[in-house]
Amino acid sequence: MPLYLPEPRVLALSHMLDSPRARWLVVGSWVVLVGALLPVREVMPPDESRFTQQAQEMKESGDWIVPTIGGLPNADKPPLLFWAIGLVSLPFPRVTEVTARIPSALAALAVLLLTMRLGRRLWGSPAVGAGAALILLTGIEFFQKAQWVSCDMLLTAWTMTAITLWREALFEDRAGAGRIVLGWVAAAAGVLTKGPVGLLWPVLWLVSEAAARGRWRVLARLPRSGGPVVFALLVGGWLAAFGSAAGWPYLREAMITQNLTRYAAAWNSVKPWYFYFSQAPADLLPWSFLIPGIAILVIDRVRTRDGAPEGIAVRAAALFFLLGFLFFSGSSGKRGVYLLPSFPAFALLASGAFLRPRRPGEPGARWRTAALVASALLGAVVGIGVPLVAARGISGLPAEAGGLMGAIEVAAVAAGGLALALGAAVAIRRAARGASQGALAAVTCGLAGLLLVLGVAGGSAWSKYQGGRLYGREVASLVPAGRRIAIEWGKFELILFYSERMGTQFETDEQLRRAIASGLCSHAILKAPRFESLRDEPPLDTMSLLDTTRVGGTTFYLLGPDPKRVGAAGRPTSVPPGVAPY
Repeated sequence: MPLYLPEPRVLALSHMLDSPRARWLVVGSWVVLVGALLPVREVMPPDESRFTQQAQEMKESGDWIVPTIGGLPNADKPPLLFWAIGLVSLPFPRVTEVTARIPSALAALAVLLLTMRLGRRLWGSPAVGAGAALILLTGIEFFQKAQWVSCDMLLTAWTMTAITLWREALFEDRAGAGRIVLGWVAAAAGVLTKGPVGLLWPVLWLVSEAAARGRWRVLARLPRSGGPVVFALLVGGWLAAFGSAAGWPYLREAMITQNLTRYAAAWNSVKPWYFYFSQAPADLLPWSFLIPGIAILVIDRVRTRDGAPEGIAVRAAALFFLLGFLFFSGSSGKRGVYLLPSFPAFALLASGAFLRPRRPGEPGARWRTAALVASALLGAVVGIGVPLVAARGISGLPAEAGGLMGAIEVAAVAAGGLALALGAAVAIRRAARGASQGALAAVTCGLAGLLLVLGVAGGSAWSKYQGGRLYGREVASLVPAGRRIAIEWGKFELILFYSERMGTQFETDEQLRRAIASGLCSHAILKAPRFESLRDEPPLDTMSLLDTTRVGGTTFYLLGPDPKRVGAAGRPTSVPPGVAPY
């Protein structure tokens, strides 16, 4: 007797992948998996808290040219993300966790819709485009960054916009001049989001598609338009304004150190050349299980070298992903998110590989089945393993991390894992019947269930563990408004954002002493080791211990003037002449 598995009514939506209604399926999935999770958790250091605080300071100061942290210029990232957050936050008194994440969420939606468009126009298949959007949305890294305060999703949206405009103008002859100029505007926006990679990624796509088509001459139209002038005015205009306001050292930091130096001799996130061979598959889970099937598809289309739309699309997408992979593998500093703009190309390849086999015996069908089996096993491990681990305790985590997920959260995560297992099992059955679209819809439905509960339960648990909101309120109640705090590195921007106070970050004992003795800071927040070693030395020996709290597993000590002996004037909060802030 054949195994019978229930197929929920929602799986009837599988036939929407090649219909005009597919767009609403993707938008609805985005609302559930991204929009619903924006308010769930606190901002997470280092990136979320840093970018959120920079946007807040820009909104407060009214200086939309120079990003600052603690009132001091910061050249780590260009300003477009902060502009976007500030614009969304204008109706509110302050930047909030939700308003800070809205630009990334909207950028993710734009990427999904543009990926659908690329699949429809280049691949010639609406189903491949819709399937790619669902695959992209339910990949672990894209899902996370879609509701994350970071430059990377916004960069990916500008990259996809420039790619769409340029490739349609150059290879499809659609209103060429206007689209080319608009593509340069999108590339400039990408550069103003995260630097020169905003131009690099679209150019890599044009090179890849030109190679796939064997049409190189059309690329000459790109620099001959008025686009480069517009690009130079937009990017150069901000650089000139930034340099004039912040000074040459900060301009050099923005142009040279944060780009060329970071690529050639990074000072953080230094990884070996083979880092992305393991990191990229982890970030693309569970769709990285399809890599063997994708390899079969790519090899077949490279060998064929015909002019069919699928062949051009496969070769272009594969080369684009490979070029990005190689370029960032050559950088001394590496993070998984650096490859995010190449993920839409991977999603299109994965969708094409998944939907291509019509019958079990066709090339790639076995690897598709193997990927679905692996997904089912992953769901089973989560569904069964999480309750077992929770019952026995999680080794390796700090003691206070225990108990953050209660019985309801554990049950929800377990149910999510079993939903993925069920969805993958239904997908195996549908794929065996030749219903590729139904199989893709089934496994994405199950995966969406797991990701949703992980986002809700995990975000809630993280907020309980970190406790940034509560600590911010505590600091605000003990440090009068207008006072400046010397804060030891680690949670600097997080404390600033949630306490609504200004501060100066320090890393050495001498920096701390100078900040207090000079009058720059009236209060100090130290970690336990430094507090124990300096508590009886000047100038800390004259300060009172006001609070001791653990934040994210680290104990912080708040010191300040004795409230009984200090008047309302307190210490100055501006930097005195001749006093270095660090």
